[in-house]
Amino acid sequence: GAPIQNAEFLVTFHPAGQVPESERENVMKAGYNGICETDMAPSGPVYIMIWAEGSDWANPDKVFQVDLPAYAEKNLGAVVTQ
Repeated sequence: GAPIQNAEFLVTFHPAGQVPESERENVMKAGYNGICETDMAPSGPVYIMIWAEGSDWANPDKVFQVDLPAYAEKNLGAVVTQ
């Protein structure tokens, strides 16, 4: 399918439905090409949440659980869609 332009996304250590309200300020916009870029470099298990159509804070449209390696590792591991 075509990329979804200007979706909103969040990288967090909390699963959907348990993200503190204080993290709402960390939500970022994806580019016009659908790419979600961030300067943040977390490691370990994180959740990537994407809001493309909906705006329900507790129920993102997509959630990916990713186990990111330590900074500077080239193998980013597998992505699990939930």
